[in-house]
Amino acid sequence: MASVARTAVRTGRVTTSIAVALALLSHAAVALADPSPPPAIDAPMTPGGLRTFTEDELVAYALAQNPTLKAAQRERAVAKAGERVATTIENPVLRLEWLHAGGDPRVNRNTNAVQDRAGFGLGLGWNPPRPGEYPARREAAEAHTREVEAELIEQAWNLEASVRAGCATVEALSEEVLLADRATETRKAIQAVLKDRVAHGVSTQLDLGLANLSVARAEQDHGALAIRRETTLLELAALAGIPTGTRIELTPLAHPDADPIPDLARLEAEALARRPLLTADSARSANREATLRAERARRWPWISLNAFPRYRMYADSAVPNDLYFGLDVTLPILNQNGGKIAAAEADRDLQTDLHAAHVALIVAEVRAARAEAVGWRDLLARTRLVIEPAIADYRALVKLAIDGRQLDYLALLTSGETVLRSERDLVNAKLAYRTARLRLIRASGAMTRPKPANP
Repeated sequence: MASVARTAVRTGRVTTSIAVALALLSHAAVALADPSPPPAIDAPMTPGGLRTFTEDELVAYALAQNPTLKAAQRERAVAKAGERVATTIENPVLRLEWLHAGGDPRVNRNTNAVQDRAGFGLGLGWNPPRPGEYPARREAAEAHTREVEAELIEQAWNLEASVRAGCATVEALSEEVLLADRATETRKAIQAVLKDRVAHGVSTQLDLGLANLSVARAEQDHGALAIRRETTLLELAALAGIPTGTRIELTPLAHPDADPIPDLARLEAEALARRPLLTADSARSANREATLRAERARRWPWISLNAFPRYRMYADSAVPNDLYFGLDVTLPILNQNGGKIAAAEADRDLQTDLHAAHVALIVAEVRAARAEAVGWRDLLARTRLVIEPAIADYRALVKLAIDGRQLDYLALLTSGETVLRSERDLVNAKLAYRTARLRLIRASGAMTRPKPANP
């Protein structure tokens, strides 16, 4: 499947690349909400036009229409076919014979020619399956099917995590676009007041020039954010399998900022019980054990029926018909399949070690994801406690200053930049907490949508 990157949230800007959002794929996690499947979505849409999705609807569409995931579904059919191959019994072989018996020493008096004698025969041969090898091959194939199915679940969860991370990024960018639009309106109001003051000789052209630059910068920032948001939507549409030429928009949902986070012991237990990676490990271990049994079964003697039966007829013979049975016996004297047995044992031990490594990795992921979620939740609460009242006071003072035309333009413009950065810091903190929650859900092995908070 697609390679995975790590999502980064940095102060002052929102990460927009879906490739970065794919970082969530490498982290598995627990459900902070009750497991429930995303709502069903209708059949693939036709290209062109605009389609609006909620986050859950887009996840459901992606799980049904993502091209990479649809292609990966074929692996299940291949594994099922492998089960049929493993349980196939070898066909018998029918041997047809024609025998030229050579010249008869008696001479035909009419032609003075030596008489030839001929005969024909039918034989049936078959290699029966070994008693220990046949069921082992079947079990190995069935275990491989379970492995493929677990890996498909892992890929589906990875896709869901990517889509949800992309939706979070789009919503954060939407907030930033609104903030930039509000900042532009405020600076244009200051610009209008300064134009009037310059006309009356109260302010200088230098003051107005600085205001003009501030407005231009705000408009440029607004345009850049809009471009990033549109690009992210296009990448998100491609990830979900939306037909080329169809634009999408997202209906925002309320996301809780202070949900209780389960204790660490519960999260670890749920992760070890639910993760498809460990299910695939279990299936791989069963496959390796069955393969080892099959190789060990080949150490023992076994038969091959070369005549079961075999019939020959010589019309000119004193005994014209014969029927006999025969079999070959493999004698494992020179080779007792030791090399393949050793390879199968090493492969089994390797899988055991990999499983232990995966368990340790999952536990570490859960601990890191929980610590990150708790940290961002607390930081977001503190940030809101400080920033939101200060922003409200600033907006009230700006309105009073503009209405009363008592402007310290340098202070207003400088403070406006500070306030805008603080507002974007708050947006980034909310995005960081949301993606941390998603990592925790993914890491605990229950990739379901969190319950939206009531508006």
